[in-house]
Amino acid sequence: MNCEEKKFLIGLLDEGKKIYKIEFLLKPEAEFKSPSMTKIYKSLSGKYNVFLTIPDIEQEHISEEISEYLFFVEGDININALREDIEQTCKNEDIVEIFFIQKLLKEDLEITEVTEANENTSQQENNKNRNSNGQVRDFVRESEHDSKKFDSVRVDINKLNNLTNLAGELITCKSQLNQILNAFKETNIRDKQLSSLISNLEKGILRLERISFELQEGITSLRLLPIKNVFRKLPRIVREVAQKEGKEVELIIKGEETEIDKIILEKITDPLVHLVRNCVNHGIEKLEERIAKGKRPQGRIVIEAYAEGENIYINVADDGKGIDTDRIKEKALLKGIVTQDQLERMSRDEIIELIFLPGFSTADKVDDVSGRGVGMDVVKKNLSELKGEIKVKTEKDKGTSFLMVIPLTVAIIKTLLVLASDKLYLLPLEKVVETVKINKESIKSITGKKVCNIKGEIIPFFNLQEIVGYQEAEDKRNYYFGIIVKYEGSKVGIIVDRLLGEYDVVVKPLDQFVGNIKGIIGSTIFGDGKVVLLLEPEQLIERIVQKV
Repeated sequence: MNCEEKKFLIGLLDEGKKIYKIEFLLKPEAEFKSPSMTKIYKSLSGKYNVFLTIPDIEQEHISEEISEYLFFVEGDININALREDIEQTCKNEDIVEIFFIQKLLKEDLEITEVTEANENTSQQENNKNRNSNGQVRDFVRESEHDSKKFDSVRVDINKLNNLTNLAGELITCKSQLNQILNAFKETNIRDKQLSSLISNLEKGILRLERISFELQEGITSLRLLPIKNVFRKLPRIVREVAQKEGKEVELIIKGEETEIDKIILEKITDPLVHLVRNCVNHGIEKLEERIAKGKRPQGRIVIEAYAEGENIYINVADDGKGIDTDRIKEKALLKGIVTQDQLERMSRDEIIELIFLPGFSTADKVDDVSGRGVGMDVVKKNLSELKGEIKVKTEKDKGTSFLMVIPLTVAIIKTLLVLASDKLYLLPLEKVVETVKINKESIKSITGKKVCNIKGEIIPFFNLQEIVGYQEAEDKRNYYFGIIVKYEGSKVGIIVDRLLGEYDVVVKPLDQFVGNIKGIIGSTIFGDGKVVLLLEPEQLIERIVQKV
């Protein structure tokens, strides 16, 4: 963005105009970038006032080397609606790797002026160097590019989603055949011919299981994109916020080649940006404060991504002042979120968890650096929707780290099938610590709440029938089946009638007319046509705890 464009935008902001910047990052290997971006521009212009694009989309020739476009939109805009419109438009033009929407602030334009001038100078120098390297390198690069073109094909994401759904249906069919096989096995069959057929059926199911597993692995790998698509945005954000705050910050990024599902990549962008902004704004101290503490003048933020098992881990750590728990207590009391008695009973980790409550902030005034329409509550909510979680570690004057744990893919997940009150339910297997069979006499009642000693640990128990809103039925058995799940760093037991085994399922979202229901992630359809709800145990327990 040049000075004239900045002055123009600053003038509009001075007039009180609301301006949003849309940043498109294009796939480097995409072809026909310029014509495709022109189509996106025309589509959005039909609905919004897109008054400026960089580069100018209406000029006759735009280099295909440009892989970053900026659109500026003016007006009272619903960001979510704008995001949906862009997503819909980009579906037709498969060149956009990812995009970001940001409300434009005057400070951004003033801050980035020097930086971008330096960047432009640097870019010019790079261009000179590139030209001086002669034609040989260009020839080699073109040859490499040509060979890569024939090694890969572009696939519409809708076709990929359809393929994922079909793989899910195959898994459902496999589960149905397993149910039939188990039913045969439970029957005392003496007919040799029929026994032989059942044996062949078992072999066929084993083969189907292996093929469906390989198919699922293959499709999952097709959906993965390197996380560097999000990471490449972060250095500029750190630089801008640090300049505004008058701080010196070093950013270290590790593991940018780690791959993650495209849907998850889009969902974690805002939380990641928010965490990084928070680190610079609230975590890293001012220069003089760091020197007074005996620290190196330059603050450091380390962002690391890595895959382990079926999860992706993204750690955002700074070497700043750490989270002030006394400040959290003070603000929580002031806002009436907790009482003094409750605070005294809370552990340090529980107090830190308060930062994830909606509307909670330790700042005395709202600023635009860390805000941008997404708070720590939204960070946790987005991760929860992805069946992920966030863990916080902080130490005074040593720093804070936020560890995001996210499943590799959300398309197909492992679940535990249970029966409660003659109804089937699924629970994500990753939330289950263990399953237990316990005698009724082992369950004690303390102030009306069920508790049980499991391996020396006192664990509260709730009945799943009660949690989902059914009347607890009389159970004549002298034992219970219990599922121990994680809940806010501790364990809680859920009583069910039967445990029916593990199932891989494709999660279908609830119908838009039903909307989001706390405690229900979605549903799946079994081979016999039954619709089974997938429950989110932590949210269900939270509901019952609040009721108590």
